[in-house]
Amino acid sequence: MSTSGECHHEHESETTSWTCPREESAGSDYCIFHQRAPKAGSKIRDQLLKELHDAEPHETNTTHPRYIDAELGALALDFTELAKDCPFPIDFRYANIEFLSLSSSEVVRPLHIQNTTIDPPVDEIPLDGQNTLFRSEFTADEAIIKGDVDLTSTECRRGISFENAEIYGDLVLDSTQIDGDLDLSNLEISGDLHLENATVDGNVKLESTTVNGDIYAHDLEIKGNFCCDDSELAPVGEIGQSIDFSRLSVNGNTTFHDATFESAATFQNAALKRPIRARDLTAKGDIEFQSAEIHSFHLVDIDTARIAVNQATIVDEFTIVDSELKRLDCTGAKLQGDVRIEETKIDGQFVSKNVSFGANVNLETVQITSKATFAEAKFDGRVRINAGRYEVIDIERATFDDQFHIRESVWLNQLWSSRTRFQGDVLFHDIRCFETVTFDAAVFHGSVELNDVYVVKRTTGEGAHFEDRVTITDSGFGDGLSLRNTTF
Repeated sequence: MSTSGECHHEHESETTSWTCPREESAGSDYCIFHQRAPKAGSKIRDQLLKELHDAEPHETNTTHPRYIDAELGALALDFTELAKDCPFPIDFRYANIEFLSLSSSEVVRPLHIQNTTIDPPVDEIPLDGQNTLFRSEFTADEAIIKGDVDLTSTECRRGISFENAEIYGDLVLDSTQIDGDLDLSNLEISGDLHLENATVDGNVKLESTTVNGDIYAHDLEIKGNFCCDDSELAPVGEIGQSIDFSRLSVNGNTTFHDATFESAATFQNAALKRPIRARDLTAKGDIEFQSAEIHSFHLVDIDTARIAVNQATIVDEFTIVDSELKRLDCTGAKLQGDVRIEETKIDGQFVSKNVSFGANVNLETVQITSKATFAEAKFDGRVRINAGRYEVIDIERATFDDQFHIRESVWLNQLWSSRTRFQGDVLFHDIRCFETVTFDAAVFHGSVELNDVYVVKRTTGEGAHFEDRVTITDSGFGDGLSLRNTTF
């Protein structure tokens, strides 16, 4: 126990063991910071600033002033240069605060409010750090903040952390500049998350984070990695809820493993300079990457309504495996690397009209219940469609600069390839078409081979042009094969 005349407060936790060394206040067994009797906020503020000043190196016998478990009340520190030249962090761990206001202040030393509870009066912002300069880290891990946190236009020379914290309101980080990491891992936000026009020089971690409201993160710039693994975004799922990452810029990797999007999400005009990866992602609404610039795209075991990369540029691989989508839109996109879609069901359309495919395309065991449209697309590499189920494959007016193969148990209702240009060899093997095949006015510069192909209704190639050999074996055309005005 403390000796007579000293504050009797002791703290014991898994990480900290501490006894307050201050003198007791008159009429109390505790110091001004640990007595529970009502006290003027200005008195607390003045004593705190005095202690931080007295801890400066010019004082002899300097001790670290700590405020663990302190009853700090309403702490207004606006327009203050806090802890100038103090050699110690500002330690508000486990404290109880009515509100902490740091607006337009300069916080020189690290500020720690881990495990702190901020419970404000009505109409007060519990944590206000607008236009504040943090010269070191700001840590609020495991804090409970009963209201909004407003750090608009804050500048932090190190990192900001709210790991395992609870915020019963909005977290606002708009126009914030963070020179280190932004760690929101395991944070639960009952309101909205605002990251508009923020810049983070390190990593952004939303791992296992829950945001119950909207997310406004357009023009967010991340110079490190962006991790949203196990996150739950907009779980209330109300109509009109927003998950807005438009114009997001990430220099590192982006991951959404095991994440849940309860509302539609947009990454329109995003610039992702390293791969984006998602495994076991569940999205109740659409995910849009319209006009985005993406290094590479890797989705495994995805369940979502619609994925759209219209007008986007994807520099390297575009991969979707073991997934279920309602629709896949790639219209006008530039897919410069290999495209690989395997073991995937699209319960609607796959629209890739006027797409530029810069490398190989492989569709393996894909099921599309409506049209797969590649009309007017350009394929620079090999195209393989293997072992799938399709309603309609539309490749009219497309250009294939390399081989085009449909093979290994492909079932479809219709194949449309009129006015299509094939520069390389064409192979159709083990195909069942239950309605029609058309390749009117198509141009074949390479060889054409049909083996084990059965078309239930009519096949037409009127006005087609073949420059190399044509081989048809073990095949059948139920209502005939029309090659009127065809040139061999």
